[in-house]
Amino acid sequence: MFVFSTWLVSAKSAGYTSYSPSRLRTSSARGRPAFSTHAREHLELSFRANPAPTKFQCMEIKEITKLSYEQVRTWFNNKRRRTKKDESGYFIHENHYIVSINQFSNT
Repeated sequence: MFVFSTWLVSAKSAGYTSYSPSRLRTSSARGRPAFSTHAREHLELSFRANPAPTKFQCMEIKEITKLSYEQVRTWFNNKRRRTKKDESGYFIHENHYIVSINQFSNT
């Protein structure tokens, strides 16, 4: 109980007037970066040419798209993951269990 009352006092001093878990979580969450149309088009074209670019190729894409190296690398990782999931209908988790996409649908 002491921890909750301490937390409540600190939340009120930070400007929160009522307990709202969603408000507390979203206040510190970072927004997603909005890539420009030019950057997205260049990333898509680069992916079609080579879905797994080298570090040097990522650095070249970074300069052209004006994104950070981490953003380019993450975009390619996510795109490979989405493509693999879309093509196979299955998704392989990191621990190598195969899970069907249809397993989670409500239909």
